[in-house]
Amino acid sequence: ATVTAAADARCLVISGSMPDGVEPSIVADLVEAVGETKVLVDTSGPALAAALQSGAHLVKPSARELALVIGRTLDTEADVTEAAVEVHRASAIDVLVASIGPGGAIVVDGHGVHRLRAPSVQVRSTVGAGDSMVAGMAVGLQRGLSAAQATALGVAAGTAAVLTDGTGLCHPDDVERLLTSVAVG
Repeated sequence: ATVTAAADARCLVISGSMPDGVEPSIVADLVEAVGETKVLVDTSGPALAAALQSGAHLVKPSARELALVIGRTLDTEADVTEAAVEVHRASAIDVLVASIGPGGAIVVDGHGVHRLRAPSVQVRSTVGAGDSMVAGMAVGLQRGLSAAQATALGVAAGTAAVLTDGTGLCHPDDVERLLTSVAVG
């Protein structure tokens, strides 16, 4: 079903934990099966390790997940950046996006390292912020944006999500307004 749906898509998102009994290699199997469709992966543990060698277009670990992959603590932004570059070099992916919560994200791709800073907002709930970030990146990739531009949209969407109560979704007007405040460096 996933391969059939991806045939008409510009981007496929593989997100969340793998159910019991599902081998992490399914990530690489799906990447291969969907061919030219860009695959964005947001997972953890063994599935994250498999995703990094899958040939996916973009993989998005959090700084905490990146620390587990690299096997050391990442105490500073410089540590996260160094680890992101190291993991990207050793991977088979095009883009690595290390999310750093309210700090934004670090993007590593063939064009270099890009630091995206999230605008400061009054947080009402963090529920769904990471998923909103991934959704924003997927929309950006679908629109044909560069990895850094798509991630900026993702940071804006994740930031917009924290403006809502409970499990509320982000509002498109908030995303567009916040996008102009995402600092790219």
